[in-house]
Amino acid sequence: MFFKKFDVFPKYADPDVKIKTKTGALLSLLTLSAMTVLFLHEFVRFVKPRIFEEIIVDTSRVGLQRTMGINFNLTVFSPCNHFYINAWDSEGNQQIGHRHEIQRQRVDENGLLIGEKEWLNVKRRELKGREKKKINPKSNSNTKEEKSDFCGSCYGAAPRGSCCNTCDDVISAFKSKGWGLDGLDRWQQCIDEGYSNLGHETCILSGVVRVNRAKGTLLFSTLSDVKPGERKSRDISRISKSLNLSHTFQFFEFGPRVPGSHHPLDGLTVIQSNKGRMVYSYHMNVVPTRWVSRRGFEVNTYKFTPVFSQKNITVDKSREIPGIYFHYDIAPLAVISRETAYSVWEFLTSVCAIVGGAFTCASLADQFFFRALTTLEGKAQIGKHF
Repeated sequence: MFFKKFDVFPKYADPDVKIKTKTGALLSLLTLSAMTVLFLHEFVRFVKPRIFEEIIVDTSRVGLQRTMGINFNLTVFSPCNHFYINAWDSEGNQQIGHRHEIQRQRVDENGLLIGEKEWLNVKRRELKGREKKKINPKSNSNTKEEKSDFCGSCYGAAPRGSCCNTCDDVISAFKSKGWGLDGLDRWQQCIDEGYSNLGHETCILSGVVRVNRAKGTLLFSTLSDVKPGERKSRDISRISKSLNLSHTFQFFEFGPRVPGSHHPLDGLTVIQSNKGRMVYSYHMNVVPTRWVSRRGFEVNTYKFTPVFSQKNITVDKSREIPGIYFHYDIAPLAVISRETAYSVWEFLTSVCAIVGGAFTCASLADQFFFRALTTLEGKAQIGKHF
């Protein structure tokens, strides 16, 4: 009998002893609603990791990791042959050593990749629909004789003595070699058949450039051998003032991408509103970042903040060459981003605290209101009024 005194959960043998009130029902609904909201909040915190960041002095600059990768993919609203890609550091050292990591993809005015199978099929259907040129009957026989003796060049894509008399022959020869079709607008067979009419062509520039972890410049210039900081002016009169340097970024990043990251230039579009020889500059402060996942996996990457500027060059001789320039500098500090999440035990502890706390607060409130209402009703019955 003595041990039963420690029971904090008293039971009632008679069910009629229990009294249910409207106030108790309202408190029960409010309690369940609050518990649901708090439970969902804790569940989201349990599923979605949190990021804690700290700043330290970057000591990795004196280590073995002396290079970093610049990954980019952007579309420029001008033909690919107008651009030269290069990279230099602040000491004048050229950074691009593996040009095969940079790709230029030509795009026609319909958004089709020039040289791809779909583009070739569309182009063939377009050319078949055109009217054939009329040939003078008198010279028809001579033309046939000339064509029978004609042997078109394969431009080095086929063995010596082979003939490529049509644009399709040249395309097949280049594909058999695994070469690109960048010469469609220069091959005479394709010019005669109309393949070279590409309309308003654009260019997708993409790739990876590995550069030293030092101040430098990545440039997409309209002249070759452009070196930042040159004191000698160059003749830019041959660069058309109607050149359109509008561009759209698919992505631009330093180092590998980590899950959930988004960089400032991703999806950005810059439209050239006026004609002229434009210089677009992005000045970027790059911060080394070490990302640590909740499982302890580490990735060394970079965050950056860009500052955009543009300039229209009106003179014919200038030190600045029209193009798109990315000037970057490495910060002396580094950021450590740690991904953390609740453990299962922490989540269960929070859920138990929510359930226990909600029922305790609701029980205290119910007892307070029940006793207050009971007291008021009792005094009203004996004629006491307030």
